[in-house]
Amino acid sequence: MPVKGKQLNVLKWLICFTLLISLWPAAMLQKASAAVSGDFTYSISSGKATITSYNGSDQNVIIPATIDGFTVNKIGIQAFKARNLTSVSIPNTVTDIENSAFENNQLTMLTIPDSVTFIGSYAFSNNDLSVLTLSENVSSIGVSAFENNELQVLSIPESLSVINMYTFKNNKLTSLSLPEGLLFIFDNAFERNLLTNINLPSSLTNIGNSAFYDNKLTDLSIPNNVNTIGSNAFQANMLTSVHLSSSVTRIENSTFQNNQLTELTIPSGVNYVGQNAFESNQLTSISLPSSLTIIDHAAFAKNKITAVSFPNSLISIGNDAFQQNQLGNITIPSSVSSIGNRAFSTNQLSDITLSDGVGSIGSFAFEENQLTNVYIPSSVTHIHSLAFYHNPLAKAIVAGDSTLVNSSAFGELLDTSIIAFDPSPAKIYAGVSSQPFLNLLAEGVVFTPNGSMFGSTSDTVVTIGSPIPLGLPITVDYRWSSSEVQPTWTGEESSWTTFVSGAPIPVPGSDGPWYLHVRVDDGTHNAGFARSAMFQEKITHTVAFNSQGGSAVDSMTGIVEGSTITEPDAPTRSGYT
Repeated sequence: MPVKGKQLNVLKWLICFTLLISLWPAAMLQKASAAVSGDFTYSISSGKATITSYNGSDQNVIIPATIDGFTVNKIGIQAFKARNLTSVSIPNTVTDIENSAFENNQLTMLTIPDSVTFIGSYAFSNNDLSVLTLSENVSSIGVSAFENNELQVLSIPESLSVINMYTFKNNKLTSLSLPEGLLFIFDNAFERNLLTNINLPSSLTNIGNSAFYDNKLTDLSIPNNVNTIGSNAFQANMLTSVHLSSSVTRIENSTFQNNQLTELTIPSGVNYVGQNAFESNQLTSISLPSSLTIIDHAAFAKNKITAVSFPNSLISIGNDAFQQNQLGNITIPSSVSSIGNRAFSTNQLSDITLSDGVGSIGSFAFEENQLTNVYIPSSVTHIHSLAFYHNPLAKAIVAGDSTLVNSSAFGELLDTSIIAFDPSPAKIYAGVSSQPFLNLLAEGVVFTPNGSMFGSTSDTVVTIGSPIPLGLPITVDYRWSSSEVQPTWTGEESSWTTFVSGAPIPVPGSDGPWYLHVRVDDGTHNAGFARSAMFQEKITHTVAFNSQGGSAVDSMTGIVEGSTITEPDAPTRSGYT
């Protein structure tokens, strides 16, 4: 029977497929197959062998260069994992040591042959390696490859540009050589070793989180190409000095926490100092750059800083930022919008200057200091609870008429005077806390002289100043009265006279007593009244003497009542001595 067209085409395809199968390389057919030779199980790929497992019991293993005629070029995933090996010899034919290949053994020494270019993650982790020689051809080492060993000395080959995460964590390294060409040291790479010093290559650009955490480094210089230093990177060392790269713009959380730094210059360009970045050192002085905008939580806490100058770029001072230091005085620039909780608690502050522009003051911000006076500018919107607790405050001036003041903001002393506007939240606070209240506008009035005994004429000069905020559009009026009681004010009073600060005001000509009453008005329904001490015209007398028949004794005129006179010469009389 003749073969039809479609059937013929199918037949042709079957013949072609059969021919292809017959020509397929034997090695490709063997790719998925596994074979056993002695103590080793292996697979074949591209004509070369990968040892996939070790079946023997010998703790000292020599890996063959060839197996059943195939060159061994790879040691497979977990091939020798947890086999109690104490030594291993790797042939010069191997290029790849794959993940966990020798994990969890008891290897003490290891030489990586020159043929090896790749070492996988966890390849030799959890062993007892004290000596390691790395090939100059190794270009990639995986995560945790040598973690949890006993390595003491290490030289990183020039072929490596990256040191991966956890690669040498938990060893006993005291000496480390890093090559030029190295770009990245990733997270936890050398965490928990015994390194006392390191020379970081100039090629380095990134240092990862906890990269050198918990070592014994004493001094450190960060190369200028480094632009990133991760959190905790050098935490828990013994650093006494550090030179930071000019390329760094951020110092991350806990980067240098728990060291022994005594002084610090943060380079220009840094705009952020992270949480706990320099906490628990021995810093006595720090230099902050003009680029800095944020000092985060506890960044400089638990040091011995005696002085600090804040740049005008600074926006935020975080919680606990300078807690437990030895600061004596500080000036907070107007750029700062917030001062965090406990930011300056437990220092030795006797003077602080809060510039107009500061926004809010956190709870316990200035607790446990030596402040006797404090001036809060009108820009401050909120003073949180216990902000100035445990200070010997005599007075606290609140220059804002809407500034919120929380409970115990100015401490527990009942004789701390609260000087503020009337009305204001600060006045309400004073009443609730049973602390004396003084009107801020009244406290700004100064009399020179403040009361006196005067002759037929006299002046007093009244000046208006601190603590009244500069630039406040105030109006001042005065009125003389023979009474200490404040005269009434119901509006525009004809009996009051408007004047300019610094102008002399004449005392009325009659005897007195006179009291000068001054009213200060800021034009926003806030007013304060001040009163001078008493002005009293001098009362004079003529003092005459009776000489009892003796020589005349001149009278004394213009003697002020209450004053002391000098005894005149005694009179003389004939026949008397």
